[in-house]
Amino acid sequence: MQAEAGGASSEKLRFRDASELSDAERLKHEAFLRVAIDAAKQEGRPFGAAIFDSSGKLLSIGINPGANSHAHHSEIVAIQAAAAAKGRRELYGCKLYVTAAPCPMCAAAIVWSCIDTVVWGTSIAKLVEMGYGQFSISCQDIAEAAPPWAGKIDMIEGLLTDETDPLFELAPLGTWRRDPAAA
Repeated sequence: MQAEAGGASSEKLRFRDASELSDAERLKHEAFLRVAIDAAKQEGRPFGAAIFDSSGKLLSIGINPGANSHAHHSEIVAIQAAAAAKGRRELYGCKLYVTAAPCPMCAAAIVWSCIDTVVWGTSIAKLVEMGYGQFSISCQDIAEAAPPWAGKIDMIEGLLTDETDPLFELAPLGTWRRDPAAA
């Protein structure tokens, strides 16, 4: 399912563009997403994630460590740490904030973890434009294919892109990014 103007909703997914948020929602989500942005900046990495519980308590931060493993994406690192902090693998009521749209692997981990809300800045299309290799399967499509027990996921795209896009634009060519002009 690809999102349409005005958002999209189904039994498994509520998808919205950040421009559709109320002022109160926007401020709350921006504060949480900035935790992931700041963590990524501190580590000199573009990919950062943060998970908060239903009360707004920070459970974990995840940073993509780079070339060590294709599986250690920031979302995966944050999910593993949050599960350890909660003492269970299901993260009901939790919200994940990430600097860029989750890849299919991370989207599946989000579904399996029963995370309620995912908010991101930079889109997959923007990552591809900047030279990041990405699959053409959206996070929304993964959520739509989820088993019924995973629950409904609220997804918000395009928040704070003026802060997240530069993280990716300024990352050196190599580990994550290829020169788009050389393609």
